[in-house]
Amino acid sequence: MEEYRKKRMLQLSESCEIACFQIKIYVSIFRGGLSNHMFHVTSSTFATPYLLRIHRAAATQVFMESVSFAIFSERGLGPKLYGFFEGGRMEEYLPSRTLTLDDVRNPEYAYLV
Repeated sequence: MEEYRKKRMLQLSESCEIACFQIKIYVSIFRGGLSNHMFHVTSSTFATPYLLRIHRAAATQVFMESVSFAIFSERGLGPKLYGFFEGGRMEEYLPSRTLTLDDVRNPEYAYLV
C-alpha cells in the first residue's frame, strides 16, 4: 500500500488539471504537512472546495483518527466528512494556514494547541 501511495504522489505535479466528462478538476498540493499529504481540490462545476488527505501513519492510528473525525464532523464540531477510503479521506476545505514554530511558541497560541 505504501508503495502505491508513493507512486501516486510522484504522478501528481505541483498543480494539475484533469478533464473528465466536461468537468475540470484542479488539484494543488499543500506543503508542510507532517503526518499527511494534503491536496486542495476544486472543480469547474461545484462551488465547494475539498481537502483530500492521504495518511502516512499506521493503519490502526488512521482508523482511530478517522472515527474521531467522523464523530466531530457529524456533530458539527469540525469540517464535514464527504467520504473516506483506505489510506485517506475527502473533507470540507476550511481556509486556514499552517502554524509556524514561532506561532506555537507564542503564548497567545500555545495554550490553544
